[in-house]
Amino acid sequence: MKILFENIFETATLTNTYASANYPVSNLVHVFLEKRYQPLSSLTDTITATWDTNQTADCIFLGFHTMASYTINFKNSADSILLTLTSSNPETTVRRIFSELTTIRKIEILPVFSGTPAYIGGIGCDNCYNMPDFDTNYPLDIDDTTTFIESDYGQTLQTSRRTLKQYSFSFKNVELETKDEIIEKYNLVKKGKPFFISVFDQGINDILPIYAKFIDEPRVVKNYRRFDISIKLKEAR
Repeated sequence: MKILFENIFETATLTNTYASANYPVSNLVHVFLEKRYQPLSSLTDTITATWDTNQTADCIFLGFHTMASYTINFKNSADSILLTLTSSNPETTVRRIFSELTTIRKIEILPVFSGTPAYIGGIGCDNCYNMPDFDTNYPLDIDDTTTFIESDYGQTLQTSRRTLKQYSFSFKNVELETKDEIIEKYNLVKKGKPFFISVFDQGINDILPIYAKFIDEPRVVKNYRRFDISIKLKEAR
C-alpha cells in the first residue's frame, strides 16, 4: 500500500493552454475531487506545473477524468526531460509509480480527452509512503447516507444520496520505528483531509487506486515488543 500524504502540486504555479474561468486549472488541487478542471472548447490541453526549487517524487495520481490518453513529462531546471509517462487506456484513477526523481522543476501533463465534457478532477504527486504489509482479510463496507420518512402505513419519502465505500486495514507486528512513522504521516493530514492511495501494486485490480480520507485515528495496540495498527478510510469525491 502506497499513500500520498503530501502533494507537491499544492505549492506549484499551475497554468494551462486553454484556460476556462469557470473550471480553472487551480481546481486540480482542490480537496473536492469532483470540483473539476476543464479546458475551454478543446479536447486537448497542456497543463504545466512549475517550481522555483527542486522537487522530489516517485508517484503521480490523476483522478476523476475523461481522458482517452495522456503524456506526462517531468523536467529539470534546464527544461530537459527526466521522465516521460504515457498511456492510451488510463485507469479511472491514474496511478503511476516510478524511480525517485530529485530535480523536478516542471511537470507537463498533455491529456487527450475522449469527448465532452473534457475534465480532470484532481492530481497528486510526491514521494508515496510505503505502508507495511496488511492483513489480507479486510472488510469493505458501504456508507449509505440516504434518508427516508415512513408513514404509519409503511409509505416512504426518500432522499437518495450517494453511497461511498469504506475500507479497514490492519497491519500486524509493526516495529516501533515504523509505528512512529505512520503516526507522523497521519498527523500531516489527520481526519477529513483526502489523499490518493494505491492499495495494491500496479496491475492488481482488486481495489483500484482511490481518493479517500481517515475517518478515525489509527488504532495502535501493543503486541509484545511490536505493535498492531488498524486504520479506517472512507472514499471522498
